[in-house]
Amino acid sequence: MKKRLLLSLIFTAGLGGCTPAILTSWLKPLQPGPPVLKLSPDRHKTEEQISRVQKKKENQTAPKKQFPPLYTQTLESLLFLADQQFQQQNYFAAGKLYRQIHLKLRQSKITVSNINISLAELDRQLESCANQLLTQGLLAYRRGNLEEALEIWHKINIFNPQHTASQRAIQTTRLQLKNLEKLPAT
Repeated sequence: MKKRLLLSLIFTAGLGGCTPAILTSWLKPLQPGPPVLKLSPDRHKTEEQISRVQKKKENQTAPKKQFPPLYTQTLESLLFLADQQFQQQNYFAAGKLYRQIHLKLRQSKITVSNINISLAELDRQLESCANQLLTQGLLAYRRGNLEEALEIWHKINIFNPQHTASQRAIQTTRLQLKNLEKLPAT
C-alpha cells in the first residue's frame, strides 16, 4: 500500500521520463526505518534526488577483482605457447589455444588488465589462424586432394565455428565428392 502511494506521488510530481520498473527498482520493499527517497514538491529537486540515488547505486557496485597471480601466469603461458605455435605455422594448435584463452577471458567476471592481449586481438589471431588453414585447404583442393581439404577445413570449425568461408568450402567440397561418386567408372 505504501509503495503504491509513493509511486503515485512520484508520478504526480511530474517525472514522466521514469517508468514504474525503474522507480520500483529504487524502492526496495518498504521496511521500518529511514525513508528510501524523500520527495520534494519541486520537480527539479526531485529529479536531482533521483539522479543522486542512481549515481550512488552505480558507485556501490563491487570493485572489479584482479586475476589471481597463478591464473594470470597460466593464461600468459598459454598465450606464449599459442604465439609459438603460430610462428611455427601450426595454425590448428595455435587456434585451439587462442580459443581457450578467449573463452576464459570472456567468461570471467574478473578484469583482464593483467593479460597482455585483448579480446579483440584474440579475435584477430583466431581469424588469422582460420584464414591460414583455409588457404592450406584451398591448396589441397586445387591439387585434387578433396578429402585432405575437408579435413583441414573441419579443423577450423573446432576452434572457430562461426568461420563462414570454411563452412562454404566444406559444403562445396562435399557436393563435389557426391557428384564425383555419381560419375560412371571408366
